[in-house]
Amino acid sequence: MKLINEMKLSVLSLFFLLSMSSCMVVTIPANLGKTIIGHENICDGDLYGAGEEGLEVQQIIIESQEELESLLDKMSSINPTSCSDILMTVDFNQYDLIFLLDRVRGSGGHSIQVTEVIKLDNLVLVEYKHQAPTGMATTVLTQPFQFVQVLKLNSEVSFVISE
Repeated sequence: MKLINEMKLSVLSLFFLLSMSSCMVVTIPANLGKTIIGHENICDGDLYGAGEEGLEVQQIIIESQEELESLLDKMSSINPTSCSDILMTVDFNQYDLIFLLDRVRGSGGHSIQVTEVIKLDNLVLVEYKHQAPTGMATTVLTQPFQFVQVLKLNSEVSFVISE
């Protein structure tokens, strides 16, 4: 039992370091109590304001209607966002939203997406990746985003980019 607790502490320490560093490969031991959390893509797309919305690259958990409305106001400040109607139906008593926003890109065809949500004791890891276009892409400034719905997390959350 002591060995398992030491492994848990080591892995949690590793995840803390991961969140502070720019790139690290992490393997989660199979015996650590890893649980995959189901998630559903609610809306994804691109902002087309060339960054004028003033939104920086971010990965956040939205836990209330007020947080969502504030974010949507900023997202729609330059051009309307097509997600507003479906996002307003989220029941924040049962669900949280994971929001990913990539940097401004110089062409179309880029995306950002959650690949897996994993629960380890009191820590939730959200793995995500960026996808670049293959072949020819339109020349337009875009800023990819994604909203993913998950059951209430009630845990510390760390974001991990996967390649």
